[in-house]
Amino acid sequence: MISTSDLSVGGVSAGSTPGLVHVFFDRRYLRIIKYFKIDVKGKIVVCEGGKYLQTRVEQGRIVNSAGGAAMILMNDEFVRDTTFDEPHVLPAMQITTMSFKGTVIGNNRAPAVPAFSSRGPNIPSPGILKPDIIGPGVNILSAWPVSSPTAIKSAIMTTADSVNLQGKPIQDEQLLPASVFAIGSGHVNPSLANDPRLVYDIMPDDYIPYLCGLNYTNQEVGIIVGSKVDCSKEKSIPEAQLNYPSFSIIFGSTPQTYTRTLANVGKANSSYDVEIVSPDGVNVKVEPKKLVFPKLGDKSSYSVTFTRTTKGVMNSSTQGFIRWHSAKYSVRSPIAVVFQN
Repeated sequence: MISTSDLSVGGVSAGSTPGLVHVFFDRRYLRIIKYFKIDVKGKIVVCEGGKYLQTRVEQGRIVNSAGGAAMILMNDEFVRDTTFDEPHVLPAMQITTMSFKGTVIGNNRAPAVPAFSSRGPNIPSPGILKPDIIGPGVNILSAWPVSSPTAIKSAIMTTADSVNLQGKPIQDEQLLPASVFAIGSGHVNPSLANDPRLVYDIMPDDYIPYLCGLNYTNQEVGIIVGSKVDCSKEKSIPEAQLNYPSFSIIFGSTPQTYTRTLANVGKANSSYDVEIVSPDGVNVKVEPKKLVFPKLGDKSSYSVTFTRTTKGVMNSSTQGFIRWHSAKYSVRSPIAVVFQN
């Protein structure tokens, strides 16, 4: 047994539990083992886990090279409740909180947003909601093919799941409901994305009035689109007017109206009704309330008017969504609202 009084220098301590050594790890750890002559042979080593896979796997290699029997990785405040599937070289487990309840298969809180997942809002272009979606970024066991970038992006976003396996809002690393600036449209659902029936299509030239509206120079826009552009001859559009599968509204006090166009990639003679969940403090009006597509490939447009109904706190945010649905299919567009004054 190694007691705490035996070792407690340089970020290294040994607990009083027989066969258990507690180590605060950094890249000096191997030298610390040699310097203090910590005997970890045959012991389970508890390490404070790092933020990066390379660091955590390296911890295992060093523990293994020192003769350690196994490793326990403790999450820190940054990683919190995020867990990882990793190629460790010795028996290892990752813990957030310790509760012995036997073997548990499956996690009905999945999917969840990990600590390192990028958050919105979109600083360079706040009229476009970011992130678009959340998807498997760690613990990936398989992948699936994609095709047409514009169509697949819309399909992924509009069919994404906004709830976890419990049917409750997706949570973040603090086990709180994740905001629209954390999950965007939701968690990718490949099965539904494979057959969206409706898509928001954006042609390459559609980005030119959007880019000109961001006050880029002709040269800068030309570099992006790969051809000469004269923004003085283009009809610039507000950011939120781009035919994007989501809405990001920066509110002062003036009502805002934008249009969207959906293309039918499902079947002929189909129609969809609208469902609106307005963000708190905002009234959302959609016209028309039904979209009809007589033929495959037909396009139909609708307008959305956002009107502020209450005075929100400066820079506070709220969220809602618009969903077009038939008896069997639906496409959902999240709404993010930030109150500027």
